[in-house]
Amino acid sequence: MADIDPRFDGAEGWAIGGDLEWNSKVGYLMSVDGELITENIPAANFVAKWDADLLSEIVDHEFDWDMPGGHPKVYKWDWENEVQVPIFEPEGVLTNNSSKGTPALQADLFGDWREELVYRTEDSSALRIFTTVDETEHRIRTLMSDSQYRLAIAWQNTAYNQPPHTSYYFGHGMEMPPAPPLRYTTDAPAAEPVDGPATSAPGKGVLSTTSGHAHGLKDGNFTVSMNMWWGQNAHTIRLYENGELLEERGLTDRTPEAQSAAFTIEGRVNGTYEYTCELINQHGTTACASATVKVKDAAPGKVVLSHDNRNGKSSDYTVSTNMWWGTNATAYRLYENGELIDEQELTAQTPAAQAVATRIEGRGAGTYAYVAVLSNAAGETESKEVVVRVK
Repeated sequence: MADIDPRFDGAEGWAIGGDLEWNSKVGYLMSVDGELITENIPAANFVAKWDADLLSEIVDHEFDWDMPGGHPKVYKWDWENEVQVPIFEPEGVLTNNSSKGTPALQADLFGDWREELVYRTEDSSALRIFTTVDETEHRIRTLMSDSQYRLAIAWQNTAYNQPPHTSYYFGHGMEMPPAPPLRYTTDAPAAEPVDGPATSAPGKGVLSTTSGHAHGLKDGNFTVSMNMWWGQNAHTIRLYENGELLEERGLTDRTPEAQSAAFTIEGRVNGTYEYTCELINQHGTTACASATVKVKDAAPGKVVLSHDNRNGKSSDYTVSTNMWWGTNATAYRLYENGELIDEQELTAQTPAAQAVATRIEGRGAGTYAYVAVLSNAAGETESKEVVVRVK
């Protein structure tokens, strides 16, 4: 059963009739609706996806009782003249299973949706794989992505040898099947580097950083770059921070062209960071020239606290916090006489100024000391104490 006649929707089915001989060309070719199309039939054997269109082709053989053995043939069904026309006849190989005449294996082995045919050589000493050379305009995922098709490939070798079919309709007028939900059942294996044209260990790489380049602030966000300007290339780079492996990454060997790699560094607190790297290929390992970054502006910039109760006569006033320029904060806290009285989230837009205010109401006569704290992931910065005296 397969779609061999584009005049009828779906697949066609056929079976031998007449004298009921195994190679009878008389039988019944039926449409999916049960309509008799013709009593002339193609070989009732294998079908395969071989040429450029979406119809299936007939896979059979010409059997020689004197050998005994079969010479493989692939046919196209000529639905107008109701005959099968040979389109491929491999030489030097034979079919299996006596007069049944099947390939050793039929499967989409190479990833194109057309199928490969595997036959034994005439002396049964080797297998030969045959594939189509017809270009096609149809882009379809490999048939092996379909679980039923993969099962059908397995049963050809472990059960009755019948042609494989997909779980979805394949033929003229078909819809694109959905993408397969493929998942790893175990952790994916580690990628293995591919040896390139390098003939000796890599050249020497030089590390540099962008710390302070964007706005003059030595904050904890920057890029570490490696450049190897010319020479033997690497297939792997390892970047170290203060002696600890930070990242390992694959590179493409295009010896003797320049090589480069860039690493994004984020969220470093104030401190000193030494970066080193190793360039690696199949011939050896070469250490890079190191780079050092001194982070001193990771925490928020200087905090200035003020209020608008100048003469102390009001019980209601505003305490304002300003950071005029520098690394921005993401959170704000205000303390009154050591007690937390306000918290707010802030949006960081380094190095732009930040401002936040807290409205104070109903304070009686007395002295009130305020301290503001601006914080981010790298730390926090505290303001000087500001005292408000309410009379």
